Amino acid sequence: FQNVLALNPDHIEAHFYQGVLNLEKNNLVIAEQAFKKVLHYQPEHLMALNNLGVIALKEDLPQLAIDYFTKALSLDHEHLEARNNLAATFIHHDRFENALMHYDVLLKKDPHHIEYLYNSGVAQMALGHLQEAIDHFETLLSVDDHHFDTLNNLAAICLRINQHEKAIALLERALLVKPNDEVTQFLLDVYQKHEKQREACPTYTKNLFNNYALYYDEHLKGPLNYTLPQVVGRLLHQFVHNHIKKAIDLGCGTGLCAGPLRELSDHLTGIDISSKMLAQAKEKGVYDELIESELISFLDTNTDLYDLAIAMDVLPYLGALDPFFQHLYQRLASPSLLIFTHEISDSAPWQLQESARFCHHPDYVHTLSRQQRFELLHQEKIIARQQNEQAVEVMIYVMSKA
Repeated sequence: FQNVLALNPDHIEAHFYQGVLNLEKNNLVIAEQAFKKVLHYQPEHLMALNNLGVIALKEDLPQLAIDYFTKALSLDHEHLEARNNLAATFIHHDRFENALMHYDVLLKKDPHHIEYLYNSGVAQMALGHLQEAIDHFETLLSVDDHHFDTLNNLAAICLRINQHEKAIALLERALLVKPNDEVTQFLLDVYQKHEKQREACPTYTKNLFNNYALYYDEHLKGPLNYTLPQVVGRLLHQFVHNHIKKAIDLGCGTGLCAGPLRELSDHLTGIDISSKMLAQAKEKGVYDELIESELISFLDTNTDLYDLAIAMDVLPYLGALDPFFQHLYQRLASPSLLIFTHEISDSAPWQLQESARFCHHPDYVHTLSRQQRFELLHQEKIIARQQNEQAVEVMIYVMSKA
């Protein structure tokens, strides 16, 4: 192709195939130049537009990708590759309504296409259209009854609508497909009630909150009547008497509890396992630093010292708490303050609940905190939120490190 272009610099096909070959080798700059050359000579070249959209996605420029795919579709409404790429881009960036509009068209062309069915099911599930999602997933399983992600998503829907036996059967089928999948095994342990003392599953937590991030604030502030931001604000103003140099919000989520921390601290760090929760927190503009990390790993490897730490609604995603208290003690300056909550066990030191969250006994928490030489300043039972029309009680603590 280079030889062809040396003899004929405006040879469209040679430019196009140079772009294709360089795109396959991930030489994005050269590929982009080649496809733009094609458009210079032929502005309505559909595959050049489509491939420029693919390059934009690889360069993390989603809106530019959408523009290229949309232009290709405006020239040819039957261009399935551009439509599929556009729909997949919308799915990846949580624009589910836009994605469904295109998947509806694609499914009319090919009603049993696995990718179209799966992504449509995911979009319907994310929008809360559970019956539509079930229909897509069940159609997909009639084509491929070993589709792992579909089995898991359909199980998740069954759990939401209290069809636990059906959910367990689907999870068992999924585990046959991928016997070592830790999230599937974790959920089976939750709902088969076999492993109440099993450890937490960080991958489950990460997936849960990545899927929840877009609607998290609205859900907690609305139906769940989440009270922890107000309670944290009250306790901070009660126990913090001087301005804080460095504060950290452990498991910060979207930053719902960050307001009072921001008022009292010069530098505020937020840490969370979910990238999409952190993206929502970043938009609020209240943190000086946001870190994506699993909590215990962060506490183990980080070397900074903090004067104040809060961990609101974080311990329900941890089992045994020994590592949490041990590593956190090392990350706190002297003196410093710690505020945290946990759901309440009335018997075992800690156990896994049907909510897939862990509860802990106050005596267990007292023992671990004393071992690390934390001083208890305040303990209070509060209602943190509503769940299935029931009040969820948690214990909240204020502790100090001398």
